[in-house]
Amino acid sequence: MMSISPLKSASNASKYYLTEENPNALPDMSLEQQGESYYLKEQSQGEHTFWYGKLAKEAGLLNQAVDEKTLQTVLSGTLNGETIKGRREHHRSGFDLTFSAPKNASILALVGGDTRLIDAHDNAVKFALSELEKDIAQVKATHEKGVQTYDNTDSMIFAVVRHKTSRNNDPQVHSHPWPPT
Repeated sequence: MMSISPLKSASNASKYYLTEENPNALPDMSLEQQGESYYLKEQSQGEHTFWYGKLAKEAGLLNQAVDEKTLQTVLSGTLNGETIKGRREHHRSGFDLTFSAPKNASILALVGGDTRLIDAHDNAVKFALSELEKDIAQVKATHEKGVQTYDNTDSMIFAVVRHKTSRNNDPQVHSHPWPPT
């Protein structure tokens, strides 16, 4: 399932989403084997965030962990000193596109320790973002006599933060990718 909501503030969004949940509440686990026995081991916290999209690749950020400072800069409309926001009077930081895994998959992944489901969720999010990038990344161009067109750029940047609990602190794998506008 996907839901969409506008972000109102770059700094508030980065602080809220990067610290929304207690990272120790339901850690992502990997199934490890020692002899004949298996045990669950917590994965690195850095695996919960990543940059995605063609602009992320061009900036050398692709699949790197999302840090608060870079996220605020991107949501404010710049990347490596270059303006990436549209030319409009009121800049919006972006949109929160929340992708949620089904409840039973979340329980199997987080409580049952089946990390393949988390990988599948991440891959599904990346696929959806690639499709969005192809279809909605546009710039407005003004030509002779004021004729305006929208040209596809096929190039966006997304900061993706994966969470593992709902607002009720139940197991819920969901990701928040933010494309700036």
